Amino acid sequence: MDVNTDTETLPRLNVADPTENISSHDESPEIETVTHSEKDLAFLLANDAWRELSFGGPGGGSCQLQAFSPRRQAAAQSIGMKFLNFDQEAVEELQATNTYNGIFMDSILAIFLCTRPKSVAMKALRVPTAVQTEAMNWMDQHSITIGSKRHGEVLDAFSEIVNAIISASSEVDSTGLSSGESVGES
Repeated sequence: MDVNTDTETLPRLNVADPTENISSHDESPEIETVTHSEKDLAFLLANDAWRELSFGGPGGGSCQLQAFSPRRQAAAQSIGMKFLNFDQEAVEELQATNTYNGIFMDSILAIFLCTRPKSVAMKALRVPTAVQTEAMNWMDQHSITIGSKRHGEVLDAFSEIVNAIISASSEVDSTGLSSGESVGES
């Protein structure tokens, strides 16, 4: 079996350095500033649709992704998402290489959950294998394969989630997470 090892043609995870582009606080009392971590935390907890996929919707049309909320994060961890169990060393390696073993499956699981109602996240906590099967069926139904245009779209959305999680956990915030703690654990 021939395997394409040309990494230039495969989608790559673009993981930002959480110390880059952190907005500084303006000393002016009239302007309320939001730190990078607060923005990222708000992104993760948002209830509104945050991105659109060109597939997955009714009749094969576009689909709005819902936020990767705490409920969906717990569900993703329950059905086998590896990234949420990374320690600081693994996050640093990810930032250096822009990939990790299991990124394909993690991106499918996270984005699948963002296409489904919150009830599916609850189901994942009760019967993880059933939701894993649903995610695999979704992947097959939409022909999401490594290196495909659709996987590139899924990986781009997943990259936004990963960047938000890394940035939100890189400083102590209102949830008590600080740099060096395991991402996704409190």
